[in-house]
Amino acid sequence: MESTEGQDLTPDQLPEETQEFVKKPVAPVSSTNRIHFLDEIRGFALLGILVMNIQNFSMILASYMNPNAQGVAVGMDKITYIFTHLFTDMKMMSLFSMLFGAGMLLFIEKAKEKRGKSIGLHHKRMFWLLILGLIHAYFIWRGDILVMYAICGVIIYWFKNASPNWLIITAVVFFLIVASFLYSVELFWDFMEEEQQVSMVNSFQPDQETIDEEVTAYTGSWLDSHKKRVYESSQNHLAIFVFIWRVLANMLIGMALFKMGILKGDRSRQFYKRFMLIGFGIGFPLISVGIIQNFAHNWDTRYFFAYGFQFNYFGSIFVALGYIGLIALWSKSEFLADLKRRLAAVGRMAFTNYILQSIICTIIFYGFGFGLFNQLGRFPQQLIVLGIWGIQLAISPWWLKRYRFGPLEWLWRTLTYGKRQPMKRF
Repeated sequence: MESTEGQDLTPDQLPEETQEFVKKPVAPVSSTNRIHFLDEIRGFALLGILVMNIQNFSMILASYMNPNAQGVAVGMDKITYIFTHLFTDMKMMSLFSMLFGAGMLLFIEKAKEKRGKSIGLHHKRMFWLLILGLIHAYFIWRGDILVMYAICGVIIYWFKNASPNWLIITAVVFFLIVASFLYSVELFWDFMEEEQQVSMVNSFQPDQETIDEEVTAYTGSWLDSHKKRVYESSQNHLAIFVFIWRVLANMLIGMALFKMGILKGDRSRQFYKRFMLIGFGIGFPLISVGIIQNFAHNWDTRYFFAYGFQFNYFGSIFVALGYIGLIALWSKSEFLADLKRRLAAVGRMAFTNYILQSIICTIIFYGFGFGLFNQLGRFPQQLIVLGIWGIQLAISPWWLKRYRFGPLEWLWRTLTYGKRQPMKRF
């Protein structure tokens, strides 16, 4: 029998029993093969992201990072800032990015299982994510993350075969790139032209004219907010080369955790308990020191970027890992089982729910809706968050009882596979 080693064979040249496997059309992962643990964490992260994102929807951009951007924060406004900063700021996005990396590996595994290769399908999937992200960024909300995820998804594909150790080492290097860039503010501050210093300070501690301009844009017509959104989104995309390293790093950690079985829920309860305690034990004290130091330095621009930001930047990684341990312990118990089921449904519809949050919040805060932009303090904002959580926890399981996917998940799959996907369950 003639050897075929080293030859490139077409499907028709393969043994007959192999042809059926190779020619089998690729299809989405069936719901029976989903890792429910991933859905639960994804739902937790998606709801948690809104705690911070609502501050971007409802307030001037500088107030997202600086509680004193429009005057000294006091009372419930200050308490709410500290609470949301400690428990959610950067933690939920870190967690969501880790899940994106893990989900990509799961997608690649299933694509290779069905077709024998994954590269074309993966890049097509990222292309459509990019298109949908651009629509979101320029027509709905300035804080879009999908464009960044699409670009990162193309890059991290090439790390799919790396060992967990190399993924973690590479992630550490990527984290340090952003930290070094931010520290360079301290190194080069005295060498900056005065105009550059003023511009940087004004982005963090804006003058009244800048505040009024932003408020006018977002409380005006849809076209007024659109013009401002196009400018801000374009600036975000120009700055992608700076913060892309942090997102890549979190995705690589997610890939490593998936390969190690941690994001599959494979480890013991004792392991996840230690994982949680170590993550929280390092992360929360580090972030707390950062909060104290930033208030002590009166939220000085130079100090914040060079030093103050770094506490939360690194601490958020550990807190995100702690949340994985916490959700894993919950997942292995029967405590609040109905809430856990609803949370998993939110996670399965994460794309739809993410965009739904944007639509609801822009209607509430922008001028073409109720026009509440820059009128609510941080505490009332969180009451709106609770209301949106209630809606999504109620609607998501109801929808998935009737349909296989969320509306945007269905659209993304249909575009990716180039074939209309079945939607109804019956």
